[in-house]
Amino acid sequence: MKIREVMTSRVVKIHPEESVSVAARTLQHYNIGALPVCGGDGRLCGVLTDRDIVTRCLAAGQQPEKTLVRSIMTNNVVSVRP
Repeated sequence: MKIREVMTSRVVKIHPEESVSVAARTLQHYNIGALPVCGGDGRLCGVLTDRDIVTRCLAAGQQPEKTLVRSIMTNNVVSVRP
């Protein structure tokens, strides 16, 4: 089986300078649990999950409205070709 056979083709992404509250609303709106984080050039620079929001923002006492995605995302992302 190839990755292209099981992957989602319409990807919802977020910019690293967006707030965590925007990311959380995006996750809720699309009923998903993770967002690829892409810079201005469109290249993948991280991933943000609903768990990241809970553990790295909320549980750490940070305010989602004032916390940027780049400060809580996972940076070392490995990607593969379809």
